[in-house]
Amino acid sequence: MKPMEKIWMLTVCTAAWIGLWMTGPENPEEKYASWELAVFAAVLIFCFIQFVRYSSQHVQQRDRERLKKVLDRSDARTDR
Repeated sequence: MKPMEKIWMLTVCTAAWIGLWMTGPENPEEKYASWELAVFAAVLIFCFIQFVRYSSQHVQQRDRERLKKVLDRSDARTDR
């Protein structure tokens, strides 16, 4: 899977996670426990770290492809 596809999938999953969290507990009078807040925060931190990782992979892949294109063009040129 390409890094950009991973970024989109992670974005959709993060939005779903936040949307699920915003619906709140089943009983409106209840509040989230501290461990539930910790799990929510941990997942968001994980998503942020993965986003940075996938973005870095995407940039590296893009730069690699650009460099390959430039090198192919320079190899195709005849010496004068």
